[in-house]
Amino acid sequence: MDPPERARAAGITDPAARRDFLAGRIALREFAAGILAVRPGDLETDYSCPDCGTGPELDHGRPGYRLHQVPAGLGLSLSRSHGWALLAAAPASSAGPAGSVRPASSARPAGSVRPAGSVRPAGSVRPDGSVRPAGSVRPAGSVRPDGAAVITVGVDLEHGSGVLFPGFDDVALTPAERQLLSALAPEQAMQWRTAAWARKEALLKARGTGLRIEPSSVEAYVEPLDGTILVDLDTVALGLPQGFAGALAVVGAD
Repeated sequence: MDPPERARAAGITDPAARRDFLAGRIALREFAAGILAVRPGDLETDYSCPDCGTGPELDHGRPGYRLHQVPAGLGLSLSRSHGWALLAAAPASSAGPAGSVRPASSARPAGSVRPAGSVRPAGSVRPDGSVRPAGSVRPAGSVRPDGAAVITVGVDLEHGSGVLFPGFDDVALTPAERQLLSALAPEQAMQWRTAAWARKEALLKARGTGLRIEPSSVEAYVEPLDGTILVDLDTVALGLPQGFAGALAVVGAD
């Protein structure tokens, strides 16, 4: 890990939260290194924040890495929930990174990473922290000076317990979504809420806004704009326990 990541970890006082943070960052680095066929230590963090810019000194924002002092050309996303991490990767532009890299995603318990397929789930992280294989900030969907489309990826993992608080529907759902929810059987409601929330978070990550946008203004179940892919992930097939929902969004894809 690079100094800004270690410094951030040192400032996390809760041991479990610090463990999950470290496991997620280590898993993400090993995941990216595996895709790029380099050693994890060859990568330098290159996070991007709409407020703070981009660079190796950042410890937050959209994940990214540099390789030999230039952007690695790999768009990344990481989500953690209840001791598990979900990772995703895609070429950072339609020109692709150096070498052949396909969009990927995978899930692991806070601490593990598996390779995955073409727009696939990407790595899981075990609670013990072990890992098992599985430039400037541009807006999502923009075009680089060389004419290549910028591709951004967002992944989100949610547990059903996170949508049980009073008022969730008012805070998180649009009027149309609340109407859809009202037609469901009570036993289906929690999983539907969890999946809707994962879809919103994944889409907002891919767009680069995060929760700066009110989630109640984002439709989780409408046809995405051109160049946007939004899919549900089969968390059970990824090896996660019951009760989770995951989603993957890619903006700028052909």
